[in-house]
Amino acid sequence: MKRIVSAFLLCVIFLCPPSWADGASVLRCGEYSYTLQQDGSAEIVEYTGNPEALELPAFLDGHPVTSIGDGAFQNGNRIQSITIPDSLVTVGSNPFSSCAALEKLFVSPKHKTLAVIDGVLFSKPDHRLVCFPAELFTNFYSVPDGTTLISDNAFFHSKHLLTVTIPASVSKIGESAFSACLYLEKVILSDGVREIGDYAFHLCERLQSVKLPESITDIGRYAFLGCYKLSELSFSRNSTVIGEGAFLQVPLQ
Repeated sequence: MKRIVSAFLLCVIFLCPPSWADGASVLRCGEYSYTLQQDGSAEIVEYTGNPEALELPAFLDGHPVTSIGDGAFQNGNRIQSITIPDSLVTVGSNPFSSCAALEKLFVSPKHKTLAVIDGVLFSKPDHRLVCFPAELFTNFYSVPDGTTLISDNAFFHSKHLLTVTIPASVSKIGESAFSACLYLEKVILSDGVREIGDYAFHLCERLQSVKLPESITDIGRYAFLGCYKLSELSFSRNSTVIGEGAFLQVPLQ
């Protein structure tokens, strides 16, 4: 009997080999892949579906869904709206950055850790702007005062944004935060912003003029790569660390 059981287990392992993400076994439930946290809750690490309207599950295989990993929805290029359950309390660096058709995000007004303000998703505990949906029809946007971090890929491939104002409360603009915002023309940065991440404004092809405040200390690698119309840029070179290729393909005067 032991030999039969052992043979059966070997067969199961061979046919359904486990996979690992950061050392954790990745489990599968329908179109969702997830990992289990120490408290038994689930973190979504991948979604392979592609509907127009998506309501995220509160449970996967009986495990409460409490978090979403970075890039989990990279296949969702048809998704137009996403509803987030109250159980989900933590989101990574804009897991919806590849959702090119995304217009609306919905969370409960009483949600403990997440909020949607003027169509934009925020994480309350770390005062972080998480996701500005690619198809959000807003030409002029002011990041709310009190926001301290603009997440990696937060505005990635925004299709309607022309001007963005960033308040002094923001200390860091994350990696690829505004990458491929093809219609972005003007960025207003307040004194207080210290760091601009790698590729932050990569391929903002219509960006024309940027005045970086005295508070800037670090401009990341390829931060303005491919900003072909950026002819005016001012900042204090003496106090700023400039990453490799930060202004590559930029026609500065």
